[in-house]
Amino acid sequence: MKKIYSTILILFLVVLGLNAQIVDDGFETYTAGERLAIQAGDPWTTWSNAPGGNEDPYISDAQAFEGSNSVKIGTSNDCVLLLGDKTTSRYKLSFEIYIPAGKLAYYNILQDFAGGNSIWGTQIYFDVNG
Repeated sequence: MKKIYSTILILFLVVLGLNAQIVDDGFETYTAGERLAIQAGDPWTTWSNAPGGNEDPYISDAQAFEGSNSVKIGTSNDCVLLLGDKTTSRYKLSFEIYIPAGKLAYYNILQDFAGGNSIWGTQIYFDVNG
């Protein structure tokens, strides 16, 4: 997985199926200053599947879209949200990202998560100029 080039905050994440919600995590139940995947467990992990290490981002109360918490992702973080083996139906992925002025950001959606052998579905870059 490519590293995120600047600090970004994931403010709210929700994934919906046609009639079933897969994940709805506003990060309010976690402790600010502690790492995400080590607190949350499944479906959150890291690229190396090592929650609690440097790839695991911190929960932050510095910015929030709703409530008081978000996830602060920096250059050494590489978190993964496992969405399962969804191959049929329609799904909506929605989240808010705060990118400070003059910074870059990146995220991707994988077709298959397998660490360095993952198959990318799409990659999205946010450049300084938009």
